[in-house]
Amino acid sequence: MKQDFIIYGNAIALQVFPSTTSDPSKEYYDEYNAVSKRLRETSNYLAEKIKERGFNAYSHVQMLKICSQISIY
Repeated sequence: MKQDFIIYGNAIALQVFPSTTSDPSKEYYDEYNAVSKRLRETSNYLAEKIKERGFNAYSHVQMLKICSQISIY
């Protein structure tokens, strides 16, 4: 059987400061949103760089959109 694709993922780590209480603070909420935005931007950037080298690549956000359209999730 011929394999036409390989599913491969990369982990991206960014430093986030920890919450100091059991309830998230406004600062923690803002940091969480800022880190999420940076992760999306980094994921999209890396997918584009991989595509520039002739491979198919999708960021996590792109994959969620694709999978929701074909009812995988």
